[in-house]
Amino acid sequence: MTAFWYSYRRVWKRSGSRRLLAIPAPWLARVQRRLLRRVLEPLVVRGKSALSYALPHVGKALVIRLDLADFFPSVARAHVEDAFLAVGCSATTARLFTIYTTDPEHGGVPQGACTSSVLAEFAARGIDARVSSLLGPHGFTFSRYADDMTISSGRKIDRADVASIVGEVARLVKLEGFTLNMKKTRSSPATTRQVVAGIVVNERASLPRAEVRKMRAAVDQQATLTDREYEALCGKLANLAHVDPEKAAPLLARLLPRPSRW
Repeated sequence: MTAFWYSYRRVWKRSGSRRLLAIPAPWLARVQRRLLRRVLEPLVVRGKSALSYALPHVGKALVIRLDLADFFPSVARAHVEDAFLAVGCSATTARLFTIYTTDPEHGGVPQGACTSSVLAEFAARGIDARVSSLLGPHGFTFSRYADDMTISSGRKIDRADVASIVGEVARLVKLEGFTLNMKKTRSSPATTRQVVAGIVVNERASLPRAEVRKMRAAVDQQATLTDREYEALCGKLANLAHVDPEKAAPLLARLLPRPSRW
């Protein structure tokens, strides 16, 4: 029965662990695309990116990075129903649409469905409200980007206080039905490299020097790159231009266009 809805396969993550992908059947994928366009559109968050997530933490004395474990699988059916109710669906319709957008075998929203990011983002809004209310009055900055969360402070915090903050955030996260992956918690003072979503935030938003050096070397050797390697380089340079236009400008100026094959 489940195969009528999804096919499953596991893919490797950078961390070395494996992620379960639930790939919707073609008929279900069409339904989900329609739900995303016609029903869930009001819930789509515009303008949120790794850069907008990282910028609030530039130049801070301390950066604490946290991770939500099993983000998509942790989204409760009740949260999904609430999302559909929030856009004006009746209770009966919300329950029906929840069936179409959740994983009947493993629970949560499926990693592989186009609706899952919007629904997970809606489900995690309670985390944002609770953590911001807790930390904001004490001068901390908080932001979340999918399952990544970052807390920063303009003043130094000792280890005991960091542990206390993380413990309290873990408690609030649990109240919303999610769990912190404590193994991925990182605390970085300004004397070390502070990285948020792959962006260095110590003094200004920039990409790690090693990545920029690799891009510079690729630009130097662009004549030897395959079309796929050249396209990948263009994508990396576009990301660099988004994060740090000053560093990207001289590299983009040296990048030669390739003739179109069409």
